[in-house]
Amino acid sequence: MRVDSLRIFTGPKPEDVERIPILRQRDDDDVASTIPNQYSDGEKIWQVPFQSPRWVRLSDNDHFAYNNFFRLRFYLPESPASQLFIMTNGFSEGVVEVWDRLGATFAKAGVGAVLLPLPQHYSRNVLFHINDYHETDHYIVNKTALKSYNAGLTYGFLRRPELLAEFDGQIMEDVKELMRAVTSRTGSSHAMNDFTRSHFSENVEVSVLGFSLGGLVALQAFLSQPDRYHSCVLINSGASFQDMNASQVFKEHWRSLQRAILAKTRGVTSLPADFAEVFLGHEKVMLLHRLEQHKNKLLIIIGGSDAIFNMSNIANILPRETGLAVFQIPGLGHFINIPKLGGDIWTEWSRFTANMILSFNTHRPGAE
Repeated sequence: MRVDSLRIFTGPKPEDVERIPILRQRDDDDVASTIPNQYSDGEKIWQVPFQSPRWVRLSDNDHFAYNNFFRLRFYLPESPASQLFIMTNGFSEGVVEVWDRLGATFAKAGVGAVLLPLPQHYSRNVLFHINDYHETDHYIVNKTALKSYNAGLTYGFLRRPELLAEFDGQIMEDVKELMRAVTSRTGSSHAMNDFTRSHFSENVEVSVLGFSLGGLVALQAFLSQPDRYHSCVLINSGASFQDMNASQVFKEHWRSLQRAILAKTRGVTSLPADFAEVFLGHEKVMLLHRLEQHKNKLLIIIGGSDAIFNMSNIANILPRETGLAVFQIPGLGHFINIPKLGGDIWTEWSRFTANMILSFNTHRPGAE
């Protein structure tokens, strides 16, 4: 393993060329490998091949959106883990620092963690895919293509609002596939089954943890099979897509996008399970009843300055008298993955927050 540079080429002028340091591991596709975790002392990251059971593309001619084969990032203690956190990220993240820090803290405490990236996360973005690297060409990527890809993602949702449901269906299948591999070693990949057999105990307890849009994914996965999960942790997230105010991301298009997604999915009979309740905010009375039934397994962490999911949204999830576990971090904005937009505050609180999550996982109300 060595640190390479991703060369983004835009033209003949030297000032137009950027190099982004990226850790790469060269090995066979079907073999788990390790890279050092720069945010921990001695901890390493296991990169394990994973194939999604489902494909989704932004359009028929979009070759950048092939995201069904990628590598999961596992953070593991030395001994086989009896607990695992499946972590899901926010919308279109381009970094993994948050998850590498959090995963390392869990691993040091003897708890396993894995980042299951949403369909457009850095780890699933073909522009950064390990198999597209060649020693001879220094991984040349056109900067305009990179911008077009990111714009295509944003405006792809504007053109095809039903993409949210398609991506959700894909990630739900991914969660089920990962759960099979971890808990029963019956996933479709022998390499993954062998890996989980070596690194997890037979009766491993699985929890889900999600940030922002990934929090809705985590909650949806949890509610689909609440008895199979030990706990569910939401970071700067809530229980309804309608409660979000993502105008910081989608600008003036946000409200029209919300309405379009609701309109495009209305009446569709093939939506993923719980998508209508969790993402679209339909049948809120039923959703609140289900959340109340499982409140002893739910922990919500919210930024005091989060404008996308704020405390008033959280208060609407469950009445205060139900005793839902909520922790508010002073001054924290929504974007824990972007330093200038709140990530610095998250970094200061991350170790404390990780330990609080572990404590909740152990001492949550109603735990045997």
